[in-house]
Amino acid sequence: MALFNSLRLPALLLICLGLTACGDDACEWQDQCDGGSKVPSLQDNDDQVGGGGSSSGGSGAGIANPLDCTALDRNKVYIQGPLGADNRHFAIADPADPTSFCVAPGGFPSQGYISKDGRYLFEDSGSFYWLVPDSLSSDAAGWIFPDIDQALANDEQVADSSTIGFEYTLNEQNELFYQPRSESNVYRDGSSTPYFVSSVGSLRLLAALSDGGLVMASFNGFLFVSGDDLTETAIAYPGPGVGISVEAARLVGDKYLDVVVYNGTGDALWRLDLTTLTASELGLFSPVDDELIAGLNGTRLDGDGNLWQVVHDESADQSRDQVLVRRVLNGDASDTEVIYHEMEIPYGTERWQSQPQPWVHLARNYALITGAVTSTDD
Repeated sequence: MALFNSLRLPALLLICLGLTACGDDACEWQDQCDGGSKVPSLQDNDDQVGGGGSSSGGSGAGIANPLDCTALDRNKVYIQGPLGADNRHFAIADPADPTSFCVAPGGFPSQGYISKDGRYLFEDSGSFYWLVPDSLSSDAAGWIFPDIDQALANDEQVADSSTIGFEYTLNEQNELFYQPRSESNVYRDGSSTPYFVSSVGSLRLLAALSDGGLVMASFNGFLFVSGDDLTETAIAYPGPGVGISVEAARLVGDKYLDVVVYNGTGDALWRLDLTTLTASELGLFSPVDDELIAGLNGTRLDGDGNLWQVVHDESADQSRDQVLVRRVLNGDASDTEVIYHEMEIPYGTERWQSQPQPWVHLARNYALITGAVTSTDD
């Protein structure tokens, strides 16, 4: 714990299992502790219970407080991770309460996007889907995770590609734009014909505007693509480009694109003005300890401009010691807040299927999901 002493810990989550001793000072959610009045019991039947249901939009009797994944808040950041140490059964949760979740699609976390109307778009094995939540069921032995193939069959398919590995995003009209990582071409919704064919190689899709305009990153700057005629205009970095790494991006309406970059000294926020086609640096995010590094799929911007990252000690076991932090722009170390600290959870106590109340872990396989756009009307 000494490693994190410089971070502010207002709500360190010490999650108590149904079979471990819990006291008033040891458990954030007393409903999960032995003797609590709301600990759900497993049913001796195959009824659909908890974790989101395709007919109920996320309500259920088995999970104490299921998350409605048909009405997510795109300005928030959610975690997608495994329900247990097996890293095979995934769910989406609000990090403020990882016991409130809906069953997540596919066999591996996808860093998808939340639409303006609260639906979740994700990619699985080269296909894109709108999530239609499924449910956990149960029998006398415990919780039963839905069949992955059947769960995908229930979801609403948007586009299908033979390619695996994408950059993709949504615009304000919920249109899908995606770029296979093997090429610089961009596709729109379900069309198999490229929407944009670049004259510049090695591009990365960052954002899509309401009129079909695009913003892409290159090795030496950004590229703005007009939605009117797909003409290309370069936008220069606001500072030296050596050692730049683009980590996350989020539109603010159709006027600005906020981009998180590592600039060699820290995580900075750059703002691209999509009217003047210029870029400026707004500052650095509040720091974390030097020993901590961000993991894969572990950096997103929320609707208030805060930076969310999953970090770990580079010498530690990533499957055990993951920390979700929220960092603020131009703050100091005391402004960096730990939202969820996985290290305190006792692994191996029991299989998740046998727990009265499962919860979502960060573990080794996880993703952070949020919206692609912050609407000026939100």
